[in-house]
Amino acid sequence: MKKETVKHKEAFEQYYQMGDQRDLRSLSAELGLSDRTLFNWSKKYNWQNRVQKRDEKVAGKYEEITEQQYLKLKQDEFKGCEMLIEGALVKIENKTLEVKSVNDFDKLIHVLDILMHGNVSERLTELEKRIQQIQEMFEQELHKKETDVQCTELRLTGTG
Repeated sequence: MKKETVKHKEAFEQYYQMGDQRDLRSLSAELGLSDRTLFNWSKKYNWQNRVQKRDEKVAGKYEEITEQQYLKLKQDEFKGCEMLIEGALVKIENKTLEVKSVNDFDKLIHVLDILMHGNVSERLTELEKRIQQIQEMFEQELHKKETDVQCTELRLTGTG
């Protein structure tokens, strides 16, 4: 069996580049070679098998790139959310952030929960602790406001 030459490899590359329109007859017209010659080269040098393997390799690379892009997007989303939470924590600690309702706080936690389940990073445990701190501080503030409202109601009714 003769070794594959540069001419054979170039013919294969041109054949591969034809994509969905890949056809030995069309290629023979482009290269000025007989259909029989290209059929023999295709069979001898396993063009069909090589096309399939290369397509699988390209698909694998595409999948890898897509996964990397997805992970980068998730990391960017996570970083943005982390920055928002850090900012909110500072505002809560400084008592400059007003959470209007438990529902608003619940929405914040829900969005973060969705992002956290995207396999983002090992920093989740630290962030979960910070979220727990925020939640505890919020509950303390809420309890304090409820107590203040009850005291005000008692004063207004004259029973206190």
